[in-house]
Amino acid sequence: MASPGSLVEYFHNKKLLCALCLSVDRKDQLQVRTEENREDKVAKTKLVLVSDERLSPDTEQQAIVQWLKAAAQRREQCCQDISLQELWELTVEEGCAFSLNDLAGIQFSKPASDQLSGLYRALERDKLWFVRKGQDYQPRSAEQVQETRQRLQAEEERGREREYLARWLKALWNEQSLPTDPAFEKSQSRYLNWIREVALHGAEAPRFKDIQALFKELEIGGKDAAFRLMLKAGLWGPDEFLQLHRCHPPIDFSLDLAASAVDLRERLHSELNNPERLDLTALPAVTIDDPWTSEVDDGLTLETLEDGYRVGIHIADASHFLDPGTPLDEEALERGTTIYLPERKIRMVPDILGDELCSLIQGQERLAFSFLVEFDSQMQVRSSRFANTKIRVAQRLNYQEADALIGSGQPGDLQTLYQIALALLTRRQQAGAVTLPFGRVNIRVDYDQDNQPQISITRDQSEAPAQTLVSEMMILANGMSGAYFAEHSIPALFRSQPEPEKPVPADADTSPENLYKLRRLMKKGEVGMTPARHWGLGIDAYSQSTSPIRRYVDLIAHRQLKSHLKTGQAMYTAEQLEPMMQRLERTTHQAEQLERERKQYWTLRYLEQKRWAELDAVVLQNMPDKHWVQITSILYETDCPQVPRRPMPPGTRFKVRIETVFPREGSLRVTPVLEDDQD
Repeated sequence: MASPGSLVEYFHNKKLLCALCLSVDRKDQLQVRTEENREDKVAKTKLVLVSDERLSPDTEQQAIVQWLKAAAQRREQCCQDISLQELWELTVEEGCAFSLNDLAGIQFSKPASDQLSGLYRALERDKLWFVRKGQDYQPRSAEQVQETRQRLQAEEERGREREYLARWLKALWNEQSLPTDPAFEKSQSRYLNWIREVALHGAEAPRFKDIQALFKELEIGGKDAAFRLMLKAGLWGPDEFLQLHRCHPPIDFSLDLAASAVDLRERLHSELNNPERLDLTALPAVTIDDPWTSEVDDGLTLETLEDGYRVGIHIADASHFLDPGTPLDEEALERGTTIYLPERKIRMVPDILGDELCSLIQGQERLAFSFLVEFDSQMQVRSSRFANTKIRVAQRLNYQEADALIGSGQPGDLQTLYQIALALLTRRQQAGAVTLPFGRVNIRVDYDQDNQPQISITRDQSEAPAQTLVSEMMILANGMSGAYFAEHSIPALFRSQPEPEKPVPADADTSPENLYKLRRLMKKGEVGMTPARHWGLGIDAYSQSTSPIRRYVDLIAHRQLKSHLKTGQAMYTAEQLEPMMQRLERTTHQAEQLERERKQYWTLRYLEQKRWAELDAVVLQNMPDKHWVQITSILYETDCPQVPRRPMPPGTRFKVRIETVFPREGSLRVTPVLEDDQD
């Protein structure tokens, strides 16, 4: 029993301490002094061991502590000297549990208090040979020892791994020299993959809590810590497109698919000699595209007739190269569309098809599926037909060059084509088309020799002559496709747009604030298998067919048209087309989402470079506590704080100052600049 002067042992903060009992109160609470020279109160029930060694409580305090430390050292030494394996070998065959005193008797015959304490310490720390059963200790079986040894070795290995990875991640975070150990290379990759998932999916990542706990332990801070570690590891760039990783659309083509595309080169050469294909190479075709366009999928020709004109709208004949059901075709269907990002494009077909075999390259003969339309002298459509053709592009123009030629006043094919386009536009407007100049911008990112992004944003001149010319010819061709499908009840994918909520007058005010209001009246376009009116275009049946290199929907249209023209039967039934339409709607929606998000990111990166600059803006709408404004040079819309006692109705022109920009969060803050603020 413990009494004043007894050496006792008990646990405090998971550490077994030696202590001297100074006194015992009526509640069996011991007042003790520990080997750490601290007074404590401990219940008798909490004592682990009571030794027969004694020391007067009146002994000088420092001497008590030294006496206790010496006892603790002896007990620790006994613990280190004990071989639990030998004790296990002596007891395992018994198949029963042993008390501490029984085991001490087997180990030491007549154990001293130091030996008893040492054995207790060894057993409490043991994870291999014995397992505690209440107050007793049960030797594990040989099989259990083997299993436990393997588990402990695995735990020890995981501990070494975690220790190494903690040092490695900390060094990576601090941009210090990284430790290297080939044994843990796979572990590094695994942890980086977990960190990648956290950067992409946040709290939804499977290992989010583990990684957050690790970051906290290593003092790696910030809500974007996972992204920054991927950056420091060199796996991502500073402008990494995370949504692309989240959606993971197919990006690169396999070697087999690329090789099969190369094999199609011979198909081009043989088909150019096909006598059944209408030869229009004598007509000087012209293409009009942006300077950076590599997939040239449409060209125009003009023939002057005795009493009118014949316009050729020539679309790259991609369907001749992509046979339905082939691996290349299945891959194109899976992708659905080319995704155009400011810094890159993710193609629907391999480069050799999009940029070479199908593309209408200047000076080279190419295959086309042509929409041939005859106009009378009043530029009214007289007749139209489709044809498999071969053409030669005589001139490639960009929009600025085409505008210059049209605006020169000199007579020529381009001038006539433009006049025909204006006539087509007028008739669409008379049919109710809404032809408002909703602004768009072109955002491009190129990289300099230091791999730094160079961002350019230009406004699309939607009302410029060349834009009008190309736009009207493509609308004409797509309208022809839609009308043919509707007339012959051919299963097809039709684009339509419901009637605006309110009538839009032809002479509507086109100021930014009014276009903003009118835009909200327009309803979203729809895709279906039944022809329906497209109110925005003023057309009763409209089916896209002018970009088969970069849209699978257009490829389907070509196949349906060509098959029906040749055999009187469409290639696809409605039952076959329905699941394809649903599949393509998903990929198209995803592509639009990626393009929209990426354009916003690069726009904000552009504005980030103009921090503190003052830019022209216009108020589009007033809200209770802010304005909705447009930065006019780049058509970017954002909110702006109100100025107290300063009314700014829609249409107010003023300047905003770019204060803070968060490209990854998709937000920025602008403040109005008052006239008296401008120096």
